[in-house]
Amino acid sequence: MRITWRSVILLVGLLAGIPTSGPVAQSQSGVALTGKVKDQTGGGVQGASVRLYSIKGLRETKADIDAAFEFTHLDSGKYQIEVTFPGFFQVTQDIEISDQAPAPIGITLRVGFGGHCTVRGLSEGERFFSPGTDNSYVKRVDKIDVRGLVRDDVGSALAGAAVKLDRGGQIRMATSNTKGEFEFSGVEPGKYILTSSQTGFWDISRYLWIMQENLAKVTVTLPDKYRVPCFEGSGPI
Repeated sequence: MRITWRSVILLVGLLAGIPTSGPVAQSQSGVALTGKVKDQTGGGVQGASVRLYSIKGLRETKADIDAAFEFTHLDSGKYQIEVTFPGFFQVTQDIEISDQAPAPIGITLRVGFGGHCTVRGLSEGERFFSPGTDNSYVKRVDKIDVRGLVRDDVGSALAGAAVKLDRGGQIRMATSNTKGEFEFSGVEPGKYILTSSQTGFWDISRYLWIMQENLAKVTVTLPDKYRVPCFEGSGPI
């Protein structure tokens, strides 16, 4: 059989069109997680913010017009879903994803404003920040895992506040500087409890995810013990 250059070129062209199991095919792997967000009456909560945390990184979406949400192409592993909407208490739920798509999940939000402290005796023109921890996430650009700020409920930076990251006894500590700023680096990815404390203020704790792909940006607002009543057992975790 005589093989010509024309035959070789034709064969190469045909082989190039055959699908492979390379990166393109792998990018479509994984399973989907679906669900709906409702209130206590059973009504849908359109526009609810839904976050899905994992060691790898953060996924975010909003409930659509039917109060439904979906995350696709999820790898096997442990996740935490967090659902928030103004006027309702935050809901978090741990989820484990296998190689089979899980059943749709239902999230029920209860009416409330969250937090565990109430500022009383506001005078006209005074402005107070809601006590608690506000976490946001951006794409990682360096080796810093967490950048944060500690302030009081009137917005002033708190220097010397103790900030603790705790995951099952694995503890990392930091102290806020004169601008109220702190940071952590070299932290193993996972789900931690971040606790902030300062003399004369109520402690604040909340779950915080350290992720491979994201930098956590944290703003902690500590309430003044002498002006803000708090109630034990109703913290924001």
